[in-house]
Amino acid sequence: MPDKKSKKKSCTPNSSHNMEFKNKEKKNWSQVFFNVTSVVALIGAFISLISLYENKFSPANTKLLVGDYVWIHYFKDRGNIGFQIPVNVSNSGAKFTIIERFTLAVKKPNSKTKYMLAPLNLQRLDSEGNLVADSIATPCPVPGNSTETKGILFYSSYDTPSEFQILEPGTYELTVSAWVGNSKVPAATDSASIVLTENDIKRLNQYLLKHTQHTARVPTTKWAKWGPHYLSEVEQKVLEQKN
Repeated sequence: MPDKKSKKKSCTPNSSHNMEFKNKEKKNWSQVFFNVTSVVALIGAFISLISLYENKFSPANTKLLVGDYVWIHYFKDRGNIGFQIPVNVSNSGAKFTIIERFTLAVKKPNSKTKYMLAPLNLQRLDSEGNLVADSIATPCPVPGNSTETKGILFYSSYDTPSEFQILEPGTYELTVSAWVGNSKVPAATDSASIVLTENDIKRLNQYLLKHTQHTARVPTTKWAKWGPHYLSEVEQKVLEQKN
């Protein structure tokens, strides 16, 4: 009959081996946990650095968005043309920027050339929802991570008003540009098109002949696609042919 003490002694090596294995397994899991938490911490730090850069140090990023309507009118004194255009200006960068000037390029139907119009003044909405002069066209500061809406009145030359006239129906392409510093390339642009019918042209020419300062509100074609019930049959046909 085997001795109990000898049995205990025979079990001791196996027990020690099991304890060592368990301790080693715990160490392995601890190492895995440490590695995972380290990776998560590094990812969090990296995301924090990106967020800090975007919120504090990222360069200015200017964007323009032309509104849904354009107002066209003649200046009664000299007969030159004006375009009133609402523009949303945004800066998604952290750094402050200044838009030195805005410009408007107009391309007439069946023409490859563009006519450049200068800004006369910045505008605001009055209590009745009309665009009225707010200030002369001066450089426009845009803080970082902000957006502003400006009404801008562009006008053709006072000295040579006959140089640019609206005399024919069709699609007029408009491009608004924002210029920063002395760069030869605009910091941001946005384009829109308007469709003028025979009736629109007649109405505008009547304003010119009578030397009255009235405006004609025209929807841009991108808005027209969303609100076709606002268009006449002629305008719808023109849009269908263009698309």
